[in-house]
Amino acid sequence: MSMKPFWVWIFLFLVGTSLFASRRPDLTIDVAADVFSLDANTNQVVAKGHVVVKQRNVVVKGDSALYDRAADKVHLTGRVVLTQGKTVMTCTQIEVFGVENRVVAKGDVRVQSGEIIGTSGGADYFLDDDYVVLWDRPEVKTLRDLATGDKVIIDFKKQFIRSSGSSRLSLSKQSLQKKGNSVQ
Repeated sequence: MSMKPFWVWIFLFLVGTSLFASRRPDLTIDVAADVFSLDANTNQVVAKGHVVVKQRNVVVKGDSALYDRAADKVHLTGRVVLTQGKTVMTCTQIEVFGVENRVVAKGDVRVQSGEIIGTSGGADYFLDDDYVVLWDRPEVKTLRDLATGDKVIIDFKKQFIRSSGSSRLSLSKQSLQKKGNSVQ
């Protein structure tokens, strides 16, 4: 068995990805970076320098990335920024699970959409449903209020915040006076 030149492996990877994506255009993943390398034995692609991963309406930027085709996940590290619509998440590392359209963020996580700002050590972001589960010292602030707990869920579509386990909720007088507000 002869060894193929590196550019042949890159071509085969890109053609294989394009063929798969043509059957499922919603799963097309575009990756840009300064440098790419492919390990044909492990079926993994490493991207370094100004990495940008795009899928549907989600853009994730980082310093480096490892794409594992067999597991269909991308692991980004460094200064990571995820953007989906008006929601922006920053952290030090993130795993993007393609088929599930879910991310797991770790390290100084900060997520913001409008006036809602959440911080924690880790988070699961369910992109299709546009909600995030913050864990590891979560704290969520709005313009006037604060929620903490073992786990805090922010539903950006419904503009809803739920805290569980050792929860604490600090409401401002203005929030309590609004008509129709409910606290869960």
